[in-house]
Amino acid sequence: MKILLENWRKFLKEEDTKPKHVLILGDSQIKGSVGIALEKYLKTLGYRVTRTGEVSAGALRFKRLARRFKGQKFDHVIASSGGNDAWMRIPSKKWQKHINKHYIPLFKQLKQLSPNVHWFGPAPNLSIKKETNPKRINFSKALQGLANEHGIRYTPMTDLWKNLESKKVPIKVGARGAFRDSLHYHKAGADAYAEKILKDWQQSQETNAPGPALPPLPDPQELDIEPTPDISKNPTMRLEPMQEESKE
Repeated sequence: MKILLENWRKFLKEEDTKPKHVLILGDSQIKGSVGIALEKYLKTLGYRVTRTGEVSAGALRFKRLARRFKGQKFDHVIASSGGNDAWMRIPSKKWQKHINKHYIPLFKQLKQLSPNVHWFGPAPNLSIKKETNPKRINFSKALQGLANEHGIRYTPMTDLWKNLESKKVPIKVGARGAFRDSLHYHKAGADAYAEKILKDWQQSQETNAPGPALPPLPDPQELDIEPTPDISKNPTMRLEPMQEESKE
């Protein structure tokens, strides 16, 4: 595994002597343990990382997050959000208005920050039971089509349960479970969430960029890095629950 990591770092150095700069933007998942795990992975693999997230961030708040970096340039942007807009009925006039007013301007903002933008859609959570409901699936598909139209690579996260199950992470709230509450992942759940993002993002780099194939993403236990913290026990990192609309 150390050889694989060294090959990845060597590839990055040969491609450019300056570390690649990745901007991670998102909602409360990125502000909390998922974002911490994702940043941890990227830094270990030699990337320079800037991460910012906001509780309850839908497209409107996301635009404000992206605006903070106006005029800056990044090698890559990884965005993970959508759960706070997934309550919308699709298709509908409200959805079309939301697209025109928020999502299209947001996608244009992100493309100004980097030509390489990868968006990861909303993941399932316990508030909508184990199976992802049809409304969230339809939202993810609609967002994927819109993102692709604007040159943004999109990965749906609605099958994240498979990652959790393959790692034998209990899909429940608790110290041994994937969740710290019905909406937010932590510890083992956050690592599985971040790992799926990294694997899909890595595949996109192999597809879009010339050069040697990147090595497989290492298991977090084989990396000499601290485990993802339990933010529920750290007041300085504690999050408010995401507020998802219950009415259309």
